[in-house]
Amino acid sequence: MKKLLCIAVFVCAAGFSARGQAILNPSNTVVRLTISTGGGNFGNIDIELFDQDKPETVRNFLIYVYSGMYSNLVLNRLDPDFVMQSGRLRVPNPSSTNQFTSYLETGKLGAITNEYSVGPQLSNVFGTIAMARSGGITNSAETEWFFNLTNNAFLNDVDGGFTVFGHVVNTTNARSGTNLLNYFNTLTANTAVTTDPLEYFSELPISTNRFAVVTNRMVVTNITYVTNMTVVMTNRMVATNVTYVTNALPIQVRDLFTVVPSFLHGRARDTSAPSVSVSDTNAVIRTTNSSITLSGRAGDNMEVARVQYESDAGIFLADGKTNWAVTNLPLTPGTNLFFVRSIDYFGNFSPTVQRTIFYSVPRRVTLELTGNGVGKVTGITNGQMLELGVNYNLIAKPKAGHYFNGWRGSVFSRSRAIYFTMSEQGTNIIARFTTTLLGLAKGTYQGVFFPGGSGPPRSAGFISLNLSGNGAYSGQLRPIGASYPIHGQFDANGGSVITGQQGTNALALFMGLQTEGAEGISGTYTDGAHATAAVQLWRVQSYAGTNSAPAAGRYTFNITPPTGTNAVSDGSGFGTMTVDALGRVALSGELGDGEAFTEKAAKKFKPALLKGNRFAFYAPAYQGRGGVLGLATLESNNTFTASGKWFGPNFPSQNGQAVRILGSPYTPPPARVFEWTNGIVTLSGDGLTNTLQSEIMFETNGTLTVLANTNNVQLQVAPGTGLITGTFAHPTSNVLTALRGAVLQGSNSAAGYFPGPLRNGSFILRPAP
Repeated sequence: MKKLLCIAVFVCAAGFSARGQAILNPSNTVVRLTISTGGGNFGNIDIELFDQDKPETVRNFLIYVYSGMYSNLVLNRLDPDFVMQSGRLRVPNPSSTNQFTSYLETGKLGAITNEYSVGPQLSNVFGTIAMARSGGITNSAETEWFFNLTNNAFLNDVDGGFTVFGHVVNTTNARSGTNLLNYFNTLTANTAVTTDPLEYFSELPISTNRFAVVTNRMVVTNITYVTNMTVVMTNRMVATNVTYVTNALPIQVRDLFTVVPSFLHGRARDTSAPSVSVSDTNAVIRTTNSSITLSGRAGDNMEVARVQYESDAGIFLADGKTNWAVTNLPLTPGTNLFFVRSIDYFGNFSPTVQRTIFYSVPRRVTLELTGNGVGKVTGITNGQMLELGVNYNLIAKPKAGHYFNGWRGSVFSRSRAIYFTMSEQGTNIIARFTTTLLGLAKGTYQGVFFPGGSGPPRSAGFISLNLSGNGAYSGQLRPIGASYPIHGQFDANGGSVITGQQGTNALALFMGLQTEGAEGISGTYTDGAHATAAVQLWRVQSYAGTNSAPAAGRYTFNITPPTGTNAVSDGSGFGTMTVDALGRVALSGELGDGEAFTEKAAKKFKPALLKGNRFAFYAPAYQGRGGVLGLATLESNNTFTASGKWFGPNFPSQNGQAVRILGSPYTPPPARVFEWTNGIVTLSGDGLTNTLQSEIMFETNGTLTVLANTNNVQLQVAPGTGLITGTFAHPTSNVLTALRGAVLQGSNSAAGYFPGPLRNGSFILRPAP
């Protein structure tokens, strides 16, 4: 943003003369700036421009005035006792009551050469007008100008000096000339200077003569100072210790100070447009050079002020006027658009002349056809020389019965027809053809779905489908408590949507094929009225004959108790699982509240080992009204973990509770179940006022002995399954209470639950420290 260099100023003097308040030269141009606010005239500032002393700066200012580009300017910066600035933005209707949320930029006609050292070096004293610049860039003045509100002589030495090109000459009343400038010196942040809502102008002056209402976002009590606005307090606010309130309502356009220039003394505007031409008459110019020089002529019935050219780099001024030139114009590979026009001193513009400059930079492209399918590509050939920055149309055509699986390498797209722009970084294009849709393997895909947050049982479940090579599928969707057959077709982009209705609930399953090699499907499921669940499926691994599942065998698992104040159990669920030679999974066990579950292996629509050593842990319970589910991953030692959800028909708010499923292979021992001899069994949870601990010992013959303890804890391990049973005397109820659980050989521990009077408690068995 063009803005006068921000410098802290502590000089507070006012009333300095600027080469006198009288007009110094009768031949100089005099412009009146009418300041308005709220749609009414606020005052006038007449300025004599130094036409002979600073000719190009004055002419630049007058171009904007003559052309109307300075009409309805906004005073966009006020720094009392320093400067007041304008020239950057305009508003269409200064009296509008609309909130100030947007503005019109003043059109830029190119930066001018700094004229501070041209002719007399005029000082930045009170009452003078000077051009604003970008900080640190001497020749950067374009549209913005400022009034010096005090003696700012130090600006004469900043980056070659700020060019003074006029001074105020009228001071006839309180709202004119330097008196009006001094009025703006009296304004402060408490009265008329604010940070505007656009956050572009940190010192925006506004009027404060409007009725204002302090609304519910303000905090106001104990006010010690308020501006001259009438303030009405609503009853929806609370606040303390506010020292002042200002600008309570959003800033409206009518609150701004706006400027309209007019001529008191100057030449009548000539309306004849200038002309411009480019010496090279070719509409399209081809070159192999990284820069180019263009030249031409411009003319006007009076005088050409400048020749302006525009490219991707911005708007600039050409060297010369009647005969102009642009030397070493940098080009980017491919098509460069170049626009040129001339401007006279009355703000008239010539028709724009366009030249298209094509910078040719050839590079060789590599085209590869990969995949197990057959197809061809039209548009380019392997090894062809292509030009940087040029778009090329590519079309992939798979053979009948085969599929196009997308573009890779320098471009990525699944569309068969694309436009490719040649670049230095992109010279290798890969077209992939496959025998199946998107290259995804045919077969059975399984997974589970449940919401990441809260949700009822019907928002979670198991899904299995059989995918054919052309993207058609059929299978079964099993939300807890229901079962739906599903049929559908993935489209060319790998997407599928199927919908249904259950009573008043609209069911919807959205799925998308993942990239080739991942052999997965992801998506979402919703029953319309409840939570949306994430769906994740992976391809079932195929095992047959001598190719048996490496993970085949027996397993035990624990389901850790949920956490939180609404947890339904402090105890761990547990169970056993088998994986047969075909990779099919069967499991059974008990949840932490004592509910039993069983999921048997079968050939169709039942859990099995999946791609990436995963499997869908799905344990329906409560006669189909709940259960536990999660996507488990087998590690290299075949232990597995899964983040899952436990759903029960009587859970608080009918929502699932987060649990962790931990499992490991189970090998029936020839002697001890664990590798350790001495251990500790710990009982805790609801119903026990204190944690109970007892020492245990595994004998060499595999039996488990609980050493003498006051609660008569007894435990037995079934060697064939790894399940634990036992009892203890509950110290609160004095009832002999059952203990049930399972060992985890992978972690040398065991866990389970015992029934409690409120909710079930927990027991954990670990080696002694």
